Amino acid sequence: MVYSGIVACKGKIEGRVIHLNNLEDVDRIDENSIIITSNNSPLYSLAFMKAGGIISEVGGELCHLAIISREMNKPCIMGVIEAKKKIPEGSIIKLDATNNKIEFIKND
Repeated sequence: MVYSGIVACKGKIEGRVIHLNNLEDVDRIDENSIIITSNNSPLYSLAFMKAGGIISEVGGELCHLAIISREMNKPCIMGVIEAKKKIPEGSIIKLDATNNKIEFIKND
């Protein structure tokens, strides 16, 4: 399956998916992680900084996450409806925010 949304910051990364559900999840994130969030709160800024790429179920071109992802130059696609449901945690994916594509490499 290939998914797409609204590109906030262009770029490409392959990595393991981590669902960001609360602040405790931040400890599991590294630069090879692609986080999926349904909350673009400024409280998650540390998670956004640590991750290699970001997928969000919500947001638009001018939301907090879009601005932060551009400032940090992190590949980011937003508005991917039910991304946590469609992309299981632990999956290896390719986040291609240059071409607005999210593709599975390995689905755990």
